[in-house]
Amino acid sequence: MSDPFEALREKYVEMRAMRVEHLEGDDSDARSRMRALAARFPGALREIDTLPIAVIERRIAVLEAGSRPGWAETQVAYHAWMRVVLRIKREHGRDADPAAVIEWLRAHHRPSEGEPLLEDLDVEAITTLLRPPSGRITNWVLERIAHARGLTVEAVSAQLFDTTIA
Repeated sequence: MSDPFEALREKYVEMRAMRVEHLEGDDSDARSRMRALAARFPGALREIDTLPIAVIERRIAVLEAGSRPGWAETQVAYHAWMRVVLRIKREHGRDADPAAVIEWLRAHHRPSEGEPLLEDLDVEAITTLLRPPSGRITNWVLERIAHARGLTVEAVSAQLFDTTIA
């Protein structure tokens, strides 16, 4: 199993490269690279647009030094949860029967490191992620991460979306 923190470092290295190439006017394959980045790290496109290059550089340095700060743990959890949620939604759609989704998960879900385990994806969880109350799944994912990490949703949100944390 690959190290999710090394993968996170790779995300920031790729983001830095894409930003530099864009500034130099050499981003001819940007669309395919962004698609690949978003598939591996859902939510990364928001970051690439908002994070200052200095913060990206600091995050790379922190991760290269082997540090595992809270923001990095939260990022790993967020990307992992979103990958699974989006996979379920793509495979089944919003009108799927939660019991059928759970059966599919039993047969097909092989979580990579950091991704939710089968026991985290019960009928209540599947029902909510198929039809989230607000119509958006992000808040539900933030709540899951906050509960698992013993944080508030606001703290998780800050660790994910504050453009100064590194």
